[in-house]
Amino acid sequence: MNWGKGLALALIAFAGMMAYFVITAARETEPLITEQYYEQELRFQQRIDAGSRALSLDEVVRMEASTEQVRITFPQAVKDRLVTGTLLLLRAEKEHDDHTVSITKTGGGLFEATVRLQPGRYIAQLDWRMDDLDYYSEDQLIVP
Repeated sequence: MNWGKGLALALIAFAGMMAYFVITAARETEPLITEQYYEQELRFQQRIDAGSRALSLDEVVRMEASTEQVRITFPQAVKDRLVTGTLLLLRAEKEHDDHTVSITKTGGGLFEATVRLQPGRYIAQLDWRMDDLDYYSEDQLIVP
């Protein structure tokens, strides 16, 4: 075999390998965290302000999850106040495992909700309202 045939075979092998990578990448679907990303982008500054408000409290909101329930512990400053909001549990691996939980806490600093969660990692986004002010807390939850 001469050098011309070797060069041609190397180029054909390289082109075949590149075609394989392009086809494999085109078939791979990467799920979005949310389908409404544009609407969420418009509310981004409001979310930054709400997150700053939540961080300015004396304690942070703590969230825990198991396969049967979600537990949210609010700061002591929120203990006897009315808190309403929405908890969004996003699972990046499987979007059909996402959950939305409505929150209404009237007394005490603890809120528990019964939710069936699959084992894995969730992004917990808590939008909550107290005394006509919006707050936002986010955490990563690992369900064993």
